[in-house]
Amino acid sequence: MFDNLSERLERSFKILKGEGKITEINVAETLKDVRKALLDADVNYKVAKSFTDTVKEKALGQNVLTAVKPSQLMVKIVHDELTQLMGGETAEINIDSKPAVILMSGLQGSGKTTFSGKLARMLKTKKNRVLIASYDASDVSQNLLAEILAGKSGIKYFTSNGGPYPLAASTIGNHYFTTDGPFTKNAPVTSNFALRNYDIYHGEIQVNTSASEGITPILMGPGGGIVLGIDYSRRIVYWGDTDMSSNLSGTGATSENHINNTAGTINNDASKLIANVFAWITETVLYGE
Repeated sequence: MFDNLSERLERSFKILKGEGKITEINVAETLKDVRKALLDADVNYKVAKSFTDTVKEKALGQNVLTAVKPSQLMVKIVHDELTQLMGGETAEINIDSKPAVILMSGLQGSGKTTFSGKLARMLKTKKNRVLIASYDASDVSQNLLAEILAGKSGIKYFTSNGGPYPLAASTIGNHYFTTDGPFTKNAPVTSNFALRNYDIYHGEIQVNTSASEGITPILMGPGGGIVLGIDYSRRIVYWGDTDMSSNLSGTGATSENHINNTAGTINNDASKLIANVFAWITETVLYGE
């Protein structure tokens, strides 16, 4: 957004190049383009109008020094007003709580994912451990997945339950969640366990595709893809069904294939598996590199 705004503003200031002085006519023409640039950057119309009115008032009230060109003076005025509009002074982000939680919310396409990635990189440069988590109750974060996986093929979405989520083939990578984790050391998840699938919508990452590269499967979907998996290198949990940790019961429910209480009691295979996932997330955030 800021790169685009910078380019638009630079084009606006070219109107003043070659002018001997600032006049109401050339200022109006320049600020018309400035206002368009701000609106294209999703700045509120009233804010953009107030901003350009203030710049115009200050520009027309300035005496241009011999050594300063009108375009240079306009750049300084716009810069000063943009600085004021953004708050006027630097304010550090408050991450004093342990762990610090930052909620990103906004309309689709407003830049939440892109900004989250940039914020994560900035926090990492300051020696913070960062975990990005996404939750979308209606579409299993299809848009987020598309951005994270950079258009890779092999992602499918299903609108019918079509069967349970069985354990993936046992590997060293997924032993933490079924046998070695803190909630399964004394009682591993049974090898034939399958989590109940009662949601009308879920997503799967198909195996042996570019999208599944680096993802360790934990649970598989009825379509043959990964419905729960871990990308250790990027520290991403792929959670393909928003109801996997729900305690709802109904057709097909057994004492083991879904979380069977609302008290947080870890008393069956489903609750142990899901608890280990959250234990891994906690350990990664608090103690991971």
